[in-house]
Amino acid sequence: MTTTATTFTPTTLYAIGQNVPGYLPMADEPYLCTTFDDAKRALIAEMDRSADHAAECDNIALADAIDAATLAVNLWSSPDSTIVTDPEREHDLGISYWIVAVDRADIDADTLAELDI
Repeated sequence: MTTTATTFTPTTLYAIGQNVPGYLPMADEPYLCTTFDDAKRALIAEMDRSADHAAECDNIALADAIDAATLAVNLWSSPDSTIVTDPEREHDLGISYWIVAVDRADIDADTLAELDI
């Protein structure tokens, strides 16, 4: 993954999401957080739900892969992404989980108001 320098300012928000690589995000609106730590906690919670769902569907290998990725996300110190693939599916594209920095000026005012940001 190529990283570019990002300047973080008081107007920086953090968006979390997930998607199949090459496809649009699974949510229509980004989930926005005001701090990186909040974004990381929210992404970890989302990944925990995904792991629980996989376990409920008796896909223990995928649940374990998501759990391992969750531990790695917990160590992130800045926006990043990870792709988790199902070890039992040969051609699985996986799911990308990510946190990106977003400038508040790039978010629609109505969306900010709805989110009380």
